Amino acid sequence: QQQQQQQPQQQQATLEPASTRIRSNSSARTSDAIGQLPEGWEVRTDDRGRTYYVDHNTRTTTWRRPSQDMLNERERYNQNQTNMVQAQADYRNRSLNMSVDSSSSSSDQQEPNDGLGPLPRGWEKRVTPAGRPYFVYHPARHTQWDDPRTQAQSPIAQAQQLPLPEGWEIRVDAQGRQYFVDHNSRSTTFEDPRLKLLNTADSDSSNIPQYQRQFKQKYSVLRYSYCPKIPGQPFKMAVRRDHIMEDSFYNIMRVTPDDSGFCNILKHRLYISFAGEDGLDYGGLTREWFFLISNEMLNPMYCLFEYAAANNYQLEVNPKSFVNPEHLQYFRFVGRVVAMAVYHEKFIDNGFTLPFYKRMLNRELSLTDLETADPEYYKNLTWLLENEIDELYLGMTFSADRELFGEVKEVELKEGGCDIEVTDENKEEYVDLMAKFRLNRDTEEQLKAFMQGFHDILPQEAIAIFDERELELLLVGLAEFDVKEWQTHSVYRNYTKSSKQVVWFWEIVAEFSNEQRARLLQFVTGSCRLPVGGFALLQGSNGPQKFCLEKCGAPGSLPRSHTCFNRLDLPPYPSKADMKKKLTLAIEETEGFAME
Repeated sequence: QQQQQQQPQQQQATLEPASTRIRSNSSARTSDAIGQLPEGWEVRTDDRGRTYYVDHNTRTTTWRRPSQDMLNERERYNQNQTNMVQAQADYRNRSLNMSVDSSSSSSDQQEPNDGLGPLPRGWEKRVTPAGRPYFVYHPARHTQWDDPRTQAQSPIAQAQQLPLPEGWEIRVDAQGRQYFVDHNSRSTTFEDPRLKLLNTADSDSSNIPQYQRQFKQKYSVLRYSYCPKIPGQPFKMAVRRDHIMEDSFYNIMRVTPDDSGFCNILKHRLYISFAGEDGLDYGGLTREWFFLISNEMLNPMYCLFEYAAANNYQLEVNPKSFVNPEHLQYFRFVGRVVAMAVYHEKFIDNGFTLPFYKRMLNRELSLTDLETADPEYYKNLTWLLENEIDELYLGMTFSADRELFGEVKEVELKEGGCDIEVTDENKEEYVDLMAKFRLNRDTEEQLKAFMQGFHDILPQEAIAIFDERELELLLVGLAEFDVKEWQTHSVYRNYTKSSKQVVWFWEIVAEFSNEQRARLLQFVTGSCRLPVGGFALLQGSNGPQKFCLEKCGAPGSLPRSHTCFNRLDLPPYPSKADMKKKLTLAIEETEGFAME
């Protein structure tokens, strides 16, 4: 965490170069046990014996030792701030109002012969070209990997998908607790009457789909059941723009949970004011505050989060966050702000990786989750699975290296792992353990603090009905995509701008709804949002990577995506209608990945 220097001797030297100020102080230490510090940096020790570093270039301090990666991050962050005005305009245009076609598809349902019985009504089992089974729910036109017959769901979540019995109403008391009114008997209760409907329902539950992927319906359940409007005075918060992190942290963390276990004061209507500025908050200042605070609290310079390997605008927890002694309190603060954004129908501006959203949902991580978080790591592990390694003598054991401030430690993936050699027989277990090691990154304590803050506002049941991609959409929202800008910052392989397939493609994108464009972008890049700077700054595995269309595949095959390289393999379809049909099918009913 960076802190502004207040020493008088530094304030008097504001007009001198950093190197001159250091030379004028003969006792300044410009190196430590690790080596020489960058130009303009000095190492000091406070009264408690703790080492910190002074950057005379910017007159700031940090607990983190400066490195070239850190300086590069700072330079990249400063460059991104120049695009803040345009990003704010894009942020204000976000919306969750999507047109969803709820019509059912008329398709023959395949009855799987696997001993689990027939699928629920509307479901179909299919198999990918690689032989992996997946399930299609035709009423919502969505797919999932999990078998709906074995997928667990809480009775509360099932009940919330049912309509209330006739004569019943949901209300909220002064403490924000939801209760139910039975106008038939003129009585009230805290127990959901729909739970009784589940207990007395006929054993044939095909009329109640166990998994409903229609985002709009899930969003309605969230708003209706967990985000009621609480009457009373608004929660007022005055912040300074140049100290928005400190002021927001103080105002939000001073609120403690009440008898209900939630910080219901933070659920009141927000009223934000910026110091030294005239303005009344009718919603615009609150939206701007969420935009600014999410940019600030998720800034990797605070060491709470860091950019993922695949997309440097997607974030994951920094395992070294403990360099900030109060890091767990800050993670709880971030959790509260994220939950407040959900409750007040606002968005955060920076997004997390898909594995982070799965961890929020308490869902099991797997090897495929590595593709968006660390594609190089993913490719190395999949290579082990696809090749015989016994005769290669790789010398690998069930252990991994963990680097911490230049010191590398060996960590066992299982008990006695340092003495267990990886072979063709046990490599699947090794790959599974290594994938989870990379995705968890020893950050369970930080995630626990984050979720504690989130649960100060909303219970876990509020987000349990979403999957990780829907949770990303809920938190980040949709941007209004400029098709012309998208087209301007795209490149082609084996196609040209004038190729008829390319012309058809952009005509189809222009005809798509905003939701379909978001799905297309997510299908190709792994995220439904854009970085600060728009399509010109789309990130790939090795930095900026433009959206790419490549002529690849047979005319009868579906488009494929390479999320590491922002590339779409588009076969040479004979007609625009055929291309639109195949492209729509790909982005709505498949998950397309390719390896290079």
